[in-house]
Amino acid sequence: MSTTGRESIEAGRVTLEAFASGATAEQLTECGEQLLDVTRFLVDQPRLRRALSDPARAADDREGLVRRLLTDRVGAAAVDTTAALVRGRWGTPGELANGCEQLAIEALLAAGAKEGTLANIEDQLFRFGRLVDGDAEL
Repeated sequence: MSTTGRESIEAGRVTLEAFASGATAEQLTECGEQLLDVTRFLVDQPRLRRALSDPARAADDREGLVRRLLTDRVGAAAVDTTAALVRGRWGTPGELANGCEQLAIEALLAAGAKEGTLANIEDQLFRFGRLVDGDAEL
């Protein structure tokens, strides 16, 4: 990922962390799932992904577009996090989708931490990794 992409993810992370500080595990799970929905939407809509990551467009225009598209479809935290992401600069349009997915995962992990189930999540990920490593077809 480009340096500008990492900086843009950090801006989204700041927005997500501000929400997470006062959110319940359930609210964080909902936000994470909605950010995964936004990621799928971005992946399925390459023209939109390019428009939202186009450095020639003003950041306010990109943010306004994403707010018009997502408001009333996902929660305010997912809209605000996505808006923070699109205000940033991206090396490629695909980095925007990757950044949204990364923050979705962080929201879900934060929910696990608040629920006290993070150790279980880590164990499941470790087991899954071992399974994939042990099967050449995977």
